[in-house]
This record gives sequence, structure tokens and C-alpha cells, in this order.
Amino acid sequence: MALGRISRLFSKLIRCRKGAAAVEFGIVVAVLFIPLIGGSIELGRGIHHYQVVTKSMRDATRFMSRLPKSAIPDTLDGGGGGPGACSTAENAGVAGQAKNLAMYGNIAGTGSAFLFYWTAPADLGTIDMCGPVALGTAGITCGGNAIGAPITVNGEVLNVEIVCMTATVAYDDIGFLSILGLGPITYTVTHQERWIGD
Repeated sequence: MALGRISRLFSKLIRCRKGAAAVEFGIVVAVLFIPLIGGSIELGRGIHHYQVVTKSMRDATRFMSRLPKSAIPDTLDGGGGGPGACSTAENAGVAGQAKNLAMYGNIAGTGSAFLFYWTAPADLGTIDMCGPVALGTAGITCGGNAIGAPITVNGEVLNVEIVCMTATVAYDDIGFLSILGLGPITYTVTHQERWIGD
């Protein structure tokens, strides 16, 4: 008897059309608005991470620009003040400290990384460091761009030296980029500072 009552109730519910519009609206909202909201969250998160990378590179470059030439490895300054060669291999000494400053906010490399996927210098992709090197030095690039032209004031070329750092970081998304049909994002951030060491 109870089984018959349950089956009649079930068949009555199947034939009932009340609330069908609400159910359809719920399905449409889920299909259209969840990816839109998720994409907005992903976009905001991506912009935030780009800003973190940018600020980190500014801080690390500023740190390198205030060091005396004697503290800067020869691979960065070309050996005793000559033209600098960009280097990605330096992970010890001041170059390692600059990378730690970029990732952790301190030169010791302790504490939590600014971004959870920044745990080792290799996670930064690459960091090129140049300098101090005179503006307009032939053959020296930073981040694939030639170092700026020399500064001339009243016909006299000023010997302005800069330190340049470039980081290439692969963004670790939360999954909405692939849902939206977008590929992975890689940030490339370059920052130059006037060298004021010695």
C-alpha cells in the first residue's frame, strides 16, 4: 500500500511543471556565470601575482644597485668594472641574496615565499642580472633589450652605470584559464636601477 502511494506521488511530481523556469534559470546561471566569476577571480589573481613579481624585482635590483663593485661577482660586472655580462647561473653570494630578496623579501631566503610556487631560484624561471655597466655598452642586453643609450649633457657623455634584473616566471593558475580556452601565462619583468654602490 505504501509503495503504491509513493509511486503515485512520484508520477505526480514528474508531471508537475511548477518551478520549471526556476530550475532552467539555475542551470543557465551555473553554465554562464560560474565561468565568468571564475575568470574574474583568475584575472584578479593574475594581476596581483604580476604586481608581486614586479615589486620583488624592483627591490632586488635596488639591493644590487647599492652594493660596491667589489661585492658584485665578476660574471655580472665583466670582471672588475668592465662591461657586464648577464648571468642566470649566479645563485651564491650577493646574486643569491638578490634572488632570495625577490622571492622571500629577505636576503637569507627564510620564511614563506611571496607566491606559493616561488620556493627555489629555479622556480623563478630565469633571472638575468647585469651590471654595473655603462649605458650604451655594445653587446649587453637585459631581458632581451639593449641597455639604454648613453646620456649626453651639454655635449658631454655621462658615465651612468646601471644594474638590470629580469625575471621570467610561469604563472600557476587555479584552472580557469584552461576552462576559458586560454594557454599558460608567463610573466617577464625587467627592472633597471642606476648603480650608486661605491
